[in-house]
Amino acid sequence: MSVQNRTFTQRAFTNVRDRATGGNLPFSEMLESVTPDLDGYFKGLATTAGKTWPSPRAEAAQAEPTCSGDQGPVAYCPSDKTIKIDTKDELPALHKELGDYATGTLIATRYALAELAVLGKPTEGEGASAAALCLAGAYTGSVFQRQDGFGLSPGDFDEAVTVLLRFDYAARDAKGEDAVDPGFQRVARFREGVFEVRRSAASRPGENGLMPAQASGCAGVSAFRPVPGPTRPRSARPESSACRRSGPCSAP
Repeated sequence: MSVQNRTFTQRAFTNVRDRATGGNLPFSEMLESVTPDLDGYFKGLATTAGKTWPSPRAEAAQAEPTCSGDQGPVAYCPSDKTIKIDTKDELPALHKELGDYATGTLIATRYALAELAVLGKPTEGEGASAAALCLAGAYTGSVFQRQDGFGLSPGDFDEAVTVLLRFDYAARDAKGEDAVDPGFQRVARFREGVFEVRRSAASRPGENGLMPAQASGCAGVSAFRPVPGPTRPRSARPESSACRRSGPCSAP
């Protein structure tokens, strides 16, 4: 892992409880914490852009949601403006295997698609997939800046990177298609959002950790076209069992 990447992923424990749990919230507690936090964050971005945020309902699903294509274990459903979350099957398993912020990252990208819809931006196509990753990174960066309340724990960035490298769920559009590929491209789009927050925080922080520049930055879909490179067919399975947090996965 490069020094730059280490700066991106490192984080210290901030309280005794965080250390005691190893920085991982139980699945149900993570859902109860992250969904209202995401709602408030994206409402702030929408309001800053002069739009009305509809507060998508987060609803539990007993299996992988099928409301709008194959988006994986979390889906943004444009027809009824809900975020459906698999609470029985794959997402709890990923939470247990990878950590709580793998769960948070996947959910954040679906709220990001709802944000794109509110801003009048495309929610379909690879540009929309890239913008959703960037907005999820922007949210993550804003959480990183907080001094209290819902925040990140040691390893959370690593968990985000791991789920982005191993799965393309977070990089699928609102129809479950046009995923950003390969894994290192997904991480690159996510990082762009994280570091946009850090640049904004240094120059003009918004209220409650909200950085107005993110809405126009990440949501500028055309600015986030993936760099041409080798691709592989989208799969719901990990790209490789040899994936590691320190670098991109290659085809087995």
